[in-house]
Amino acid sequence: MNLKEKRTKDFVNHVRRTARLCNVRVVLRKAKKIDCYGCKDKKEQVHGFFEAPDEHGSGAIVVAVNRPRSKWVGCLAHEFGHMCQWFFNQKVWYDCDIPKYGDAAEVIHDWEKGKEFPDNILERAFSAVRRIEQDADQKAMMYIEEWKLPVDLHIYRVESDNYDYSYMMMYDNRKWKFMRKK
Repeated sequence: MNLKEKRTKDFVNHVRRTARLCNVRVVLRKAKKIDCYGCKDKKEQVHGFFEAPDEHGSGAIVVAVNRPRSKWVGCLAHEFGHMCQWFFNQKVWYDCDIPKYGDAAEVIHDWEKGKEFPDNILERAFSAVRRIEQDADQKAMMYIEEWKLPVDLHIYRVESDNYDYSYMMMYDNRKWKFMRKK
């Protein structure tokens, strides 16, 4: 086993051990994309997601691993960041719950599909989702550095910025499109 494989394996084992203590399963799927179980629209395909445990059972970190290692390891680090936000009840986590409207990501999803919301609620939803994603990316970059994971931090940072840029563009034109800034 080479050093990159060992570092990846050690990090995956750390995530699994930590998640088990939090009643969260870690599922690494041999797929390029996976169905997002926590998403309202079950047809949505993503590279990974975190779902917190609830009264019905355990939570999950699910990541598609049939992609280059640098991509799925970065995604695992990001989703692990979301689990830490939930576990430590961080402000970015609970700010995504908008009273009377529900989860901020669901508000955005419903708005994209045509449902109308007051401007202040829409602004609050986009702000909350951008903050939680930026925080998860900051955590992921910290894990990548700390564990010396085989992920190019510069590329990860550029992709993170592009994802955030996509949210800004969506807010302006009501259409999701991953924009690549050069």
